[in-house]
Amino acid sequence: MPQAHQGKLVGEPPTIYNGDRKKTTLFINEWELYWAVNNDNTLMINPYQRAMFFLTYIKGTQVNEWVMAVNQWLARQIQGGINTADEQLWNKVAASFTRRFADSLAKENAQSIL
Repeated sequence: MPQAHQGKLVGEPPTIYNGDRKKTTLFINEWELYWAVNNDNTLMINPYQRAMFFLTYIKGTQVNEWVMAVNQWLARQIQGGINTADEQLWNKVAASFTRRFADSLAKENAQSIL
């Protein structure tokens, strides 16, 4: 099993996601590749840090409200005593992103086909 390290992240970082639903799938794929090649980095191992790092790649007027809400939710979880190593922190952020941006992409694509 690889040892965790705190060194520089490797690979191509994901493109900043600005809320363009046509680019949601691309962004998710880029993020997952970046996470995979850096999965032994302590930043990516810790669910809280991973979630906060993920938020740094989501910027713009279409996403600011969601990013602020998720940031505040994460802060409340930590202040409430949730351990930063609790994988549910990451799982809930990822699920929230999918609900907010990816689900409507599928709906939009289906509507354009019809």
